[in-house]
Amino acid sequence: MAKKSPIKPLGTRVLLREIEGESEQGGILLPDEAKDAGSLRWAEVIALGEGVGSEEEKVKLAVGDKVLIDGFAGKEIKFKGHEYLIAKSIDILGVITN
Repeated sequence: MAKKSPIKPLGTRVLLREIEGESEQGGILLPDEAKDAGSLRWAEVIALGEGVGSEEEKVKLAVGDKVLIDGFAGKEIKFKGHEYLIAKSIDILGVITN
């Protein structure tokens, strides 16, 4: 049974947990300038809003996907001692496939 998400995102928003130290996974190497400028971040999908994956949106994501997101996207939140990011699905640049 899947673990229940602590927060249910609304609409086309996605609850993410940032992943540290993933800049070289999958053979993709991010330049230091990109890391320092905050232009890209790696994250894991924790929960999806009901609008994600709808026919109109055409963004296909699943809980557990590792994704690359715009570094300035979303809102960082702390909830029950954990840090999360809530972002619009349009700010997700790609899904990392091994």
